[in-house]
Amino acid sequence: YARALAIKPDNPETLCNWGVALAQLERWDEAEAAFRRAIATHPGFAAAHNNLGLILKDRGRMAQATRAVEEAIRLSPQDASYYDNLAALRPFIAGDRYLTALEGLAAESASLSAVNRMHLHFALAKANEHLGKPDNAFRHLLAANALKRQQTSYDEAATLAQISRTRELFTPEFVRARGGAGVRSAVPIFIIGMPRSGTTLIEQILASHPQISAAGELTLFEQSAAAVGRAMPHSRSFPDFMPGMSASQLRDLGALYLKKLLPRAPGAARIVDKMPANFRYAGLIHLALPDAVIIHAIRDPVDTCVSCFCVHFTKGQLHTYDLAELGRYYRHYQELMAHWHRVLPPGRVIDVRYEDLVDDLEGVARRIIAGCGLPWDPRC
Repeated sequence: YARALAIKPDNPETLCNWGVALAQLERWDEAEAAFRRAIATHPGFAAAHNNLGLILKDRGRMAQATRAVEEAIRLSPQDASYYDNLAALRPFIAGDRYLTALEGLAAESASLSAVNRMHLHFALAKANEHLGKPDNAFRHLLAANALKRQQTSYDEAATLAQISRTRELFTPEFVRARGGAGVRSAVPIFIIGMPRSGTTLIEQILASHPQISAAGELTLFEQSAAAVGRAMPHSRSFPDFMPGMSASQLRDLGALYLKKLLPRAPGAARIVDKMPANFRYAGLIHLALPDAVIIHAIRDPVDTCVSCFCVHFTKGQLHTYDLAELGRYYRHYQELMAHWHRVLPPGRVIDVRYEDLVDDLEGVARRIIAGCGLPWDPRC
């Protein structure tokens, strides 16, 4: 994209796509600037306004984000994805002109593409939830998720088999034999579990401490594990490379992860990696980074799964678009977490229940901070 812009600096579509690439690289200021340049060169480019709104939302500037997405809707009122994004920014209320427009779009849904219908149903689900009509909301969720599932390539058998294979390979003897081989660093704090289980709330508590920096949901550990696995003889993926993993390779993994993590917050005593899916790697995290803190967010299973089903995730979470698949995945997650508690040292994984946290915020927050080996700070 940079090369294309060198040839034609004001092409709005190139600028917009460049902004998306920059956002994926977490170069937020440059991404925002790219979207604003696209709008400056082509004020009627709805996608640029929408993308600007999404990045402003991610940066916590909700009022500006709302205005940007509303402008996208004004420019392209037939694109249901923009209403879907707006519903995530502010509630729909009775008589809302955007709700009226959305209902008008629903009346013409037969002429919409499958992707547009999917966004339409997700938006209508949120709107009906805002209006206190849960039965209508769930009806739209079923339709939205069914359409999303048709567009999703999810290999359930392979995914669940990987989780089962992890339990088989990480025996108590296997873990004891490799204990203490990794890199000693107390900097990483991992928050693991299912999405929608309170991971963000725990991250916010931690990030309020002056010695802790939050780095968001990172894929760095998965990337590092894959890189070490590729470098091994007979390159294999996780968890199948575990039997052949030596102490030095565990240290290589810990060192590679830290090399990727530490520049995110230079000088911070602790850095939070809030990638829920790292629950699959808890045993490997323990071996590669024996001093890292592992916090497991737990919430009522039905609340967790229904909340996942209500969300149109931008990437990943392929198991969340069918209720049966979601339930089976949750059971495998539960079984793996119970396994980690059995094979890892007592207290190695700190369980934090969402319901306890909202019932006794300070009490549980104190336990979380103590578990990270830091003094209490009232800002938490």
